[in-house]
Amino acid sequence: MRNRVLLTLLLAFPGTATQAADMADYTVCSVYHRMISGQLSQQENLSAVADAEKEKMYKMTDLAKSAANKEQGEEFGPDAFLDEWRYHLAEMEKIIRKDYANIYRLKYRYREYCNKLAVAST
Repeated sequence: MRNRVLLTLLLAFPGTATQAADMADYTVCSVYHRMISGQLSQQENLSAVADAEKEKMYKMTDLAKSAANKEQGEEFGPDAFLDEWRYHLAEMEKIIRKDYANIYRLKYRYREYCNKLAVAST
């Protein structure tokens, strides 16, 4: 059972085990940090934490755009990134049911993965 769960996680995040991170990996984390920042900015006295999440989002966005240009070329890279962003944003909104009170669902699913990707990208 444990091996099946591990395999599922590896397939869900293609850049985790055998290959370098790509545009999709960075975009997932960029959208994740955007969602966390949005939730934190709605709460009083958490603007500094929200700003830290925004900085993480900006870093992942820059990496995603750079990867998109490498993967798709300068002409198609920006459009590829925007398509990927929209897809993951819609998916994450489905997961939380468009209610920031359910943000814990994203944290459970993406926090560790995005932390590892951030460390690997430094």
